[in-house]
Amino acid sequence: HSAVYNIDSNIESVIRKITVTVEKAPQDAPNRPKLVKVTTTSIELAVDGILEYSVNGGEWQSSPQFLDLKPGTAYTFVQRLQADANHLPGASGKSVTITTLRESDDLWWVGLLVGAGVIAVGGIIMILVLKKRGA
Repeated sequence: HSAVYNIDSNIESVIRKITVTVEKAPQDAPNRPKLVKVTTTSIELAVDGILEYSVNGGEWQSSPQFLDLKPGTAYTFVQRLQADANHLPGASGKSVTITTLRESDDLWWVGLLVGAGVIAVGGIIMILVLKKRGA
């Protein structure tokens, strides 16, 4: 989308009409998107300037939040600078692929294996050493 300016000049009683067309300038590609937060059904990217984002080659959106995603699924994101009055949309930057958490990754769980004396809490394993009385 370009702007057209009409300029009239009166030089030595001669009127000339000049048409100037100003085209929007291109923009460079931004850095690779950075992850802020991932859950089983959402991914949030960092805001770095006036950007727009695309997932898996889809439509561009201004929000860095992607909702209603499938658990345990890989998604590829790119970002670009938004168009404005003087600029075209920027070139797409390098992509990043982020996988949503699996259902089991997003839950805090507690497991107790009594016979072995092993407790697992949120992915951290602790081994209990029980000492018999009198031993």
